[in-house]
Amino acid sequence: MKTRKDWTDYKKKYDLPDGAVKGVEFGPALEKCAKVVNADKGHGDKLKAVNEFRKVYTRYAKEIEGTAKAKAKKFLAELASELDQVEADAFAAAESKKNGKGVVVNLDPGDKVIDPSARSIAEKRKLGADKALRRVGEKDDETDDKGHDKEVTKKEADFSKASSEPIVILAHGTPIGKPGSGKVRASHFAGKSAGTIVDFIAQTLDKTYHGIVYLDGCFTAAGNSPMNFGKLVYDGLVKKGYHYLQVKGNLGAAITVDGKEFVIPAELDAEYEKLKKERDKLDGRIKALNKQFDDAQTELYEKKKKLLGGRKMDALSEPEKQAARKLDDGYASLGKLRTENRELTTAKARHKQVDTILEKDLKIEALTGTFGPERLPPKR
Repeated sequence: MKTRKDWTDYKKKYDLPDGAVKGVEFGPALEKCAKVVNADKGHGDKLKAVNEFRKVYTRYAKEIEGTAKAKAKKFLAELASELDQVEADAFAAAESKKNGKGVVVNLDPGDKVIDPSARSIAEKRKLGADKALRRVGEKDDETDDKGHDKEVTKKEADFSKASSEPIVILAHGTPIGKPGSGKVRASHFAGKSAGTIVDFIAQTLDKTYHGIVYLDGCFTAAGNSPMNFGKLVYDGLVKKGYHYLQVKGNLGAAITVDGKEFVIPAELDAEYEKLKKERDKLDGRIKALNKQFDDAQTELYEKKKKLLGGRKMDALSEPEKQAARKLDDGYASLGKLRTENRELTTAKARHKQVDTILEKDLKIEALTGTFGPERLPPKR
């Protein structure tokens, strides 16, 4: 790759002035990048260096003007090709390592909520459900309809063979902030800070990874602030050299059902909790009202059972038959009274209404926030 000396010689040859773009130290940035690319380093290190340099390169190439732009054009074009080649080589090397399987990680093993959720994702969710940003017309027909590999724990997690297949990490998000304020966010994920999650992911993930890392927990993408948990993880990964991936999180409390994620918007969390309490009270009231009728009907049932004494109706005397019929009539009358009881029917109707709001209106499928990528991967 071209070096800073090449740049200095080129400027001298074509009379290109120093500082052609104010505030952009092109030479020092090129030197830093070339030292890594031209050294005996791994593809990941080279790719990181190239993408860090691209920011300086892009600004310089965009802002240089007039005759200076014309003079620099040849060098910049050749250098761009070299940067692209480093990128292409890194992706070519990574291609042989991919396995086409998604990764599901349970960071809260043993938890009664996370365990079945992780299992549900691993068994029922298709890879195409978590598609990364793609160019128009690009498809992943080979993997979109595939399922994930079996779920693993943090200790077993290995992302080294992930190419663009989604990585779903499940755990509880620790909420902070007042519900309904619009500022609720996750402060921790599986009890761990954003920095710890970044280190965990970067431990085995290749720099060419260009899929979705889904932090599947409550409030992991909620909160319009610099402390948004998903954004902190994304920024941390970019700092480590991951320029092609995306980080996705939930915009509220999350519930997994049949491999799908349903999220309660953070700004409606207070309303959700309020309705849950109302539903619980209605459950209790309906149960108490039903018990009154159940107890009365049970009493009539036991009386008839005692009257029969193990006999059939045909074996009863006429007075006994009349008594049995009265008990049956009373039982049926209680059933009718139960159906017509205004308090009970009103409570049931409201319970159905609240249940619909809780389970349908306030639970939105795939209500997520996504960060990134800095750059799309090279065209295939």
